[in-house]
Amino acid sequence: MNTVQSLSAWWGAQSPRRKSMWSVAVVALLVVIGSASYYSTRVQFVPLFSGLDARQANSIVESLKQEKVAYQLVDEGTAIHVPQGMVHELKIRISGEGLYNSGIGYELFDQVKLGITDFERRLNYQRALEEELRRTISFYPEIEQVRVHLVIPEPSVFLQTADSASASITLKLRPFQTLTAEKVKGMSYLVALSVPKLKPENVSIIDVGGRILTDGLVLGSDDSNPTAAKQTELKRSFEHELELKLVQMLERIYGPGKAVAVVTADMSFDQESVTRIVYDKDGQIVRSEQVREESYSGSTGSGGGVPGTGSNIPTYPVGSADSGNNTYSSTDRSTEYEIDTTQTTVIIAPGKVLRLSTAVSVNATLSEDQKQELDRLVKAALGYSDDRGDSIIVSALNFNMDHVDAARQEMADLLKRDQTRQYINYGIMAAGVLLGFILLLIVIGKISRALKFEVPRTEAVNFVPLQQALAEAAAARTLTESEVALNRVKELAKSQPDEVAMMIKAWFSEG
Repeated sequence: MNTVQSLSAWWGAQSPRRKSMWSVAVVALLVVIGSASYYSTRVQFVPLFSGLDARQANSIVESLKQEKVAYQLVDEGTAIHVPQGMVHELKIRISGEGLYNSGIGYELFDQVKLGITDFERRLNYQRALEEELRRTISFYPEIEQVRVHLVIPEPSVFLQTADSASASITLKLRPFQTLTAEKVKGMSYLVALSVPKLKPENVSIIDVGGRILTDGLVLGSDDSNPTAAKQTELKRSFEHELELKLVQMLERIYGPGKAVAVVTADMSFDQESVTRIVYDKDGQIVRSEQVREESYSGSTGSGGGVPGTGSNIPTYPVGSADSGNNTYSSTDRSTEYEIDTTQTTVIIAPGKVLRLSTAVSVNATLSEDQKQELDRLVKAALGYSDDRGDSIIVSALNFNMDHVDAARQEMADLLKRDQTRQYINYGIMAAGVLLGFILLLIVIGKISRALKFEVPRTEAVNFVPLQQALAEAAAARTLTESEVALNRVKELAKSQPDEVAMMIKAWFSEG
């Protein structure tokens, strides 16, 4: 009897209960072995590249197929996942082959073509330069995709003054990412210094939403004046601070993303110095005073003499009978007064606000009273002044939130896919553990019943003849042998009814 027939005979001899038990045990064992094999041999896939366009994805997939590398396309074909152990090697190889780039840079000139015209050479140089700039700008972490377009004027001997070059850059930013003014400015200078005769002010940078990112930036020749650049920066910083305060206040009232505020400040950066002198006529102070007094007392003689030399030669005085006494006095007073003065110097620092213009819009339905209340609230927050001629416009409009809803839906879908994949893994693991536990309970119950069941053994009970007869009936190969064995079993059953009853009872106990 071969193995298949033996198993078939053994299976046919089992009771329905035992067949169910063995079926469950085999299924549980297969699930446990399959789960263990899956989790021990499964390949962990990680992102190789993301944010790809169709051409990039096609180039990379074709390369992976030639190398017979397993891969997965996710996020609608914009990202490629590969086995974790090969991600670094594949990233280096694919980047080295230039498959990740959607264009051809300076490697366009690796192969020299004969017969190329000067126009084709200039066109190839422009294409290569655009691609090299695109690759450099794409390293910004906030940027998902970028396109660079250059306009390089053709040189001509008939033009005395050549036209300036220009450039336009279109950016697609990653969700919830923004570029600071410094990064936009650095990007402009990067492109300007890479292209001959390109001025920074001739570089325009926009995003896919149509916003001009270079608007308001001081670039090029205007940037040579650091004072003007600093003034523009201070003005924009002041406006941004007011806008931020307004938006934070309004979002606390109407909810996040439901308020927009734009502030334009007219500021004066002229530095003024005002000196004021006040004279006090009543507060006179003596500054200096001079007093001169003269007095004389003595005798005087008659004047006269003989004309000639003799009378002009001095001689000793000789008294005269005609002499007499004379007295003289004089006083001269000079007084200078200082007028009391007060001198005040006032220096007006640059950055004086001349006028504020503010526009506020909220995503809500407001009545006239609510609009007036909101208008008063905004005026108080801004420091509104009628003397300056400030103006404020408050409106209630319905915002277009399609882009926000699309971004939230995309994030929710990604999270849902990750959770579903995680739940499936958890379900497989739980099923394997549950079936293994069921199998363990069945085995424990089988052993427990085998230990508890004891067939009464007495000297009067002898199962050997009956067991031999049953074995011969099961092993019968022909119909005649089977009939003979069955007849013997019948005779033994009639002659030993107690033994037959106990054996049947034991079968039922064993299941």
